[in-house]
Amino acid sequence: MRVDYHPAVEAELREIRKYVLLPVPINNQIARWQPDSVPANWRDLRRRWDLLHAIPVVFMVIALILLVASCVY
Repeated sequence: MRVDYHPAVEAELREIRKYVLLPVPINNQIARWQPDSVPANWRDLRRRWDLLHAIPVVFMVIALILLVASCVY
């Protein structure tokens, strides 16, 4: 049986999937680090990880604002 979702639900699920999957390679790399031997480029990786989390959050906030606006107006 096929379930048809509302397009907004599909969009939100795509964003959640991006939020979870994009930083996974960085997370895997960090998991192998030892506290006494952090690589020289750790700041670059931290910036990239933050960016990969921030982008979907921005889209989710926009989606929430549009959802609330559609309910109000």
